[in-house]
Amino acid sequence: MTVEDEEGRSFISDQETSWDTAWDEEIANRTAVMVFSSGTTGSPKGWLHLSTGGRGWRFELPKLPSGVCISQRNIISMILQLRHLFRSIRSGKKVLKMAGILDSAHVAGLFLHSFSPLGVGVEDILVPATDIDLLLQTYNRHPIELMFCVPTVLTRLLAHDNFRRTDFKNLKYITTGAAKTTPVVQQEITRALTPGVYCQEAWGMMELTFLATMHVPGVLGPWNSVGKPLCGNVIQIRDDQGKVVPVGQTGEIWVSSPTVTPEYYLAQVNDHDAKKDEWLRTGDLGSVDQAGYVYVEGRNKDLVKYNGAQISPHELEGVAREHDAVLDVGVVGLDLEDGNELPTAFVVLKPGSPLAANSEEILSFVNSRLSPYKRLRGGVHVLQELPKNAMGKLSYRDLRELAKKLHKTPRTARSKL
Repeated sequence: MTVEDEEGRSFISDQETSWDTAWDEEIANRTAVMVFSSGTTGSPKGWLHLSTGGRGWRFELPKLPSGVCISQRNIISMILQLRHLFRSIRSGKKVLKMAGILDSAHVAGLFLHSFSPLGVGVEDILVPATDIDLLLQTYNRHPIELMFCVPTVLTRLLAHDNFRRTDFKNLKYITTGAAKTTPVVQQEITRALTPGVYCQEAWGMMELTFLATMHVPGVLGPWNSVGKPLCGNVIQIRDDQGKVVPVGQTGEIWVSSPTVTPEYYLAQVNDHDAKKDEWLRTGDLGSVDQAGYVYVEGRNKDLVKYNGAQISPHELEGVAREHDAVLDVGVVGLDLEDGNELPTAFVVLKPGSPLAANSEEILSFVNSRLSPYKRLRGGVHVLQELPKNAMGKLSYRDLRELAKKLHKTPRTARSKL
């Protein structure tokens, strides 16, 4: 399945979008800024941006981890995409107010809170993502119209005593990303907003400079989708042989965009494999429906392998979140000596839930709703909190290490479950 905007038109603008620039091609492709990835799938990756205007500098940074180089063209292209988004929800020439609650050390926070105010014209009110009291007070004091956040902020908002008493009437656009959320959480947030404003997911990554898909403001898309491609982006779903798959079928998400990074810095061989001609192999699994909405099912490397089958952690996490006692959850595969992996869940319980009783209840609840091969054979383990980075993104790497410690040396995949 292939999705692209006709004649380069944005889904949030009727204007044609030209990615050609008046500057020199060499200058446009120079790197300009360096930041690091969150490191949730391994060592933090750095991307290199070290030049501006007509003058460039080259630095040798041998001690830094491998990463990706993002060019000036990437940055300007991303700014143009965000400009279309903000213009579509701005009334006249009014400056939009945005709640700045993303970590600026991450690519999402960098673009929203550094480049957006300068390149688009947005008033950014910075609020620590961990301070929900201050965030709610900010909404009552300022006419906040834009909000980008991670799912943990949404769950903390819903659990706060003052959430229902906060006035969100000015909010025109709210989206979440960096980690998976559930339709139930999105719908609960939406009920507190002005009719016609919806809380839904977006999707992107460091190698795409920021975002690749978003929902159209004021249009309710499927709750479990991440929206449609931004202007200038082409998305294809391909199989393991690199062939485009039919509509609705799951495969790896490939992206062609002016925001795709031109090269990796100190890359390993597997990093180079991610770039094929003008396409980026994202490593994310997903699908596209008939209407062009994109669905992300998780990272290829995070799939749990059991008896020849591949199990999506996101699917199991979604089922676990339906239990009344579950506040947050993460699922990983527990490695066995025979090459199999056991699906293992780590959960955070809602306040007031008894620890001992609920782990068994949740295990039975989840397993009763899954096919036999998908069941949580590694069990359910209760934690006070899940390991996450500053962006609120779940660290599957840390959960896998924790699973190894809890199960010293499991030998086989035999189970009565």
